[in-house]
Amino acid sequence: MMTALKLYGNTLLANARVSASAGTSAARCRARTLVVRAAKASPPAIKQGDFVEKLSTELGIPQTKAKDALKKVLDLISEEVSAGNKVSFQGFGTFLPRERAARKGRNPQTQEPISLPASKTPSFTAAKGFKDRLNGNGKA
Repeated sequence: MMTALKLYGNTLLANARVSASAGTSAARCRARTLVVRAAKASPPAIKQGDFVEKLSTELGIPQTKAKDALKKVLDLISEEVSAGNKVSFQGFGTFLPRERAARKGRNPQTQEPISLPASKTPSFTAAKGFKDRLNGNGKA
């Protein structure tokens, strides 16, 4: 048996070729490829409660007020984007509605073709300042 290993980014390919032994025809020899992908490490997630706690500490206000303020900001963004408006925060980014065209798809269980209607989806585009900060180029 002969094995070759190749690494492409986070994917490891292992090609194994079984050689013909006595009494085995060459047609019965097979090459097999094993694909192994390394799991991507996900960044640590901050939950809403932790965020509210941090916000209340930074602003010096009770957690209930911080929670209400956060909820109101998110509700207002959602309301404006749902109404078709763009919401921009300088140095942070822009929330806006995007149109998704109607398209054809497949039912994953039956593989039967289906048509998916046009729809709207919320979108966020990060501002240059936010991207710079994320990449370590902006002020901390």
